[in-house]
Amino acid sequence: MKISNLVIRIIALLFLTISLGSLSAASESEHSKITSVINTFNESLSAKNLDGMLSTFAPGSVQLTLRAAHAEMAVGDGISSDLKTHWSTIGPVLFTTMKSYTRTATIADIQVDGDVASVWTRINTVSVALGADQSRQSEFTELYLIVNAGNGWKIGAVADNRKPDSMIISQAD
Repeated sequence: MKISNLVIRIIALLFLTISLGSLSAASESEHSKITSVINTFNESLSAKNLDGMLSTFAPGSVQLTLRAAHAEMAVGDGISSDLKTHWSTIGPVLFTTMKSYTRTATIADIQVDGDVASVWTRINTVSVALGADQSRQSEFTELYLIVNAGNGWKIGAVADNRKPDSMIISQAD
């Protein structure tokens, strides 16, 4: 498994942020702006608004996929991928296979160090697949690394501890 230098830097930054905590106290205003980015992403996903989701991503943002989300799916060649490409692929599949999908993020902790923040969230989802009568619920932790590159806070990286569910997603040959 090949890990890119960007992924190594993000992981190092993550551990540094967690180890040292916040080196400077962030204002309530900054916490509010960071929370707004997380909420916009998750609310846009629930509303099947791909453009709204993608607008929350920083250029070059990364998805860290530590394990497959669905049965019989492989993680791929590595654990990292472009976040915009990841959701531009998954979003339309989710939007067309679900009668409804609601995703709620509860912020557990925000640590800000200048222009970088780590945000730990608890994600709850409720979904109803097309043709299904019953809803499925899922709960997992998601970590967002948020960056402020001068044009506001944006999502720089996402990782989660979601366990694979039993849903089988057919893959193209």
